[in-house]
Amino acid sequence: MKIIFEKNILNTVLSAAMSAVSTKNIIPATAGILVTTKGSDCVNVTAYDLEKGITSDIPAQVLEEGQYVINAIRLNQIVKTLSDGEIMIEVDEKCMTKITNGRSEFSMPALPGSDFPSTPSVESGKDLIIPQSVMRAMIGRTIFAVAQTDQRPIYCGVYFEVKGSKIVAVSCDSFRLAYTEQECDMKKNEEATADMSFIVPGKTLTELMKFLSESDEDVVKVRIGGKHALFEVGDFTFFTRLLEGQYIDYNRYIPKDNNIFVNVNTDDFMDSLERAALISEEKAQVRNFVKCNFNDNVLVITANAVSGNVYDEVAIEKTGNDLEIAFTCRYLLEALRVCGVEKIKLSMSGPLRAMVIEPADSEDAKFLFVTLPTRMK
Repeated sequence: MKIIFEKNILNTVLSAAMSAVSTKNIIPATAGILVTTKGSDCVNVTAYDLEKGITSDIPAQVLEEGQYVINAIRLNQIVKTLSDGEIMIEVDEKCMTKITNGRSEFSMPALPGSDFPSTPSVESGKDLIIPQSVMRAMIGRTIFAVAQTDQRPIYCGVYFEVKGSKIVAVSCDSFRLAYTEQECDMKKNEEATADMSFIVPGKTLTELMKFLSESDEDVVKVRIGGKHALFEVGDFTFFTRLLEGQYIDYNRYIPKDNNIFVNVNTDDFMDSLERAALISEEKAQVRNFVKCNFNDNVLVITANAVSGNVYDEVAIEKTGNDLEIAFTCRYLLEALRVCGVEKIKLSMSGPLRAMVIEPADSEDAKFLFVTLPTRMK
């Protein structure tokens, strides 16, 4: 195999593919990039860690056809250091790779393309075309509440519902829940006209979000087929295994009987919590929480640690009884950072009952976050 690439093009696709390269080395080929020639002027580059993958066709000058697996980390490191211009990659019959650029030359072993695991085939399924801005916003408002441990695998992803022109996204890690919905101009094929739901792993969505723009004109093409999903963004196609199982009835976990309501400026609340986090989030702390005392039209935020204390006040508009309640500071901050609205409404009913965070203005984007409090003693 002998191929000539433009450095900038190769560098872009390798940087993107690194997100799907395996670091576990269970199958050696999953630590590599599969390079496959397609005619005289196109090359396919694929990475796949057995759970998620990314593939892209890029222009190149193919001098000799072939298919080989080249170590991804080493190749990416080499390409980044080379000069702009043409890069030639050659692999001989003994699977030795030579990479040349100007007066620079590297050599490294490769693997035959047949060693690379088969990627999932999703040739047909339920197709959706969604504005990238919508998908980006929905991932951003839910990904922070995805579980980070796989004790309950179904919590490690975001649950999507598609009903007519409305998309709902939900995540929950058993300590908090994030919900968002949005109406959008969505195109579907015939198979996707009925209501549908699916659960996408959080790790896949974290990588996908890096490629999504905030433009309403750019779109992401989604295909749900069997146990897998495809996301086509520009020149890249992401594929992932879907999480299987029955998702929780999330509506049961959204409090409906709260009787204490607080409107607060999002930035003011967030800035105060950032200051409190300097104390409450110290690694030496056994219990990392902040106390929130809602008293008349003032929210008093306090945190105590061996190294010091913090006291801060935030102006609020409150209806209902006064309340003192404690939360893990990080949980509140992660929710507030993705609100994207000027004012939020907090709904509560007691010191041991969940708090709901949602927009104060009904005309703002539809979302809500449910956060469990922590005991103060």
